[in-house]
Amino acid sequence: MSRWPVTPIASTRSIAPEISSGAIHIQVYAYNDLMLRALAARSHLPERVVASLFQPLLGRLFYAQCYLHSDDSPRMSAELRGEDGGAVLAVTPGDGSAAARTIAAVVRKLGSLRSLTGLQPIGRMLQIWPQGKGFHVGGSLPMRQHPGELETDPLGRPTGLRRVHVVDASVLPSIPATTITLSAMANAQRIASEHDRD
Repeated sequence: MSRWPVTPIASTRSIAPEISSGAIHIQVYAYNDLMLRALAARSHLPERVVASLFQPLLGRLFYAQCYLHSDDSPRMSAELRGEDGGAVLAVTPGDGSAAARTIAAVVRKLGSLRSLTGLQPIGRMLQIWPQGKGFHVGGSLPMRQHPGELETDPLGRPTGLRRVHVVDASVLPSIPATTITLSAMANAQRIASEHDRD
């Protein structure tokens, strides 16, 4: 098997160091019916009313999803609690105020680029997803050369275990803002390849 490097598929270099030391990833989508539903939900009006009121505007709308590096994102904590004779995994969101300030700075930066992009962000339409709802989640058992408690070695083995390998995004030491699917797959393939050689 060939060995794949474990690197994000896009640069992690920041082009706006005043906002973040890492890259900020923004995916832009042209208008679709989901935008109409979102406008209707935010305005508490029926979709047909929103469509009739905003028809000239709808074709000019874009939807953007913004992702931050894990260093700029709030942490979540998990705790196994005894409850009713069993065990429940309780996940608690962390403080998201710093991330909210970073996102507000991103919106301002996009607004300052209007003359270059022709786009104007609508700050009042900004929606920050609840923690844990995003698609770029991981780093709960980060790989270390010398792992400590709740960390894994370079083969994804949690401390104290030799025959258990974690191979998903949980073992990435940090999560880039860019899409992580290929990086997680490449790392899983690397772990499998190195395990086969042992």
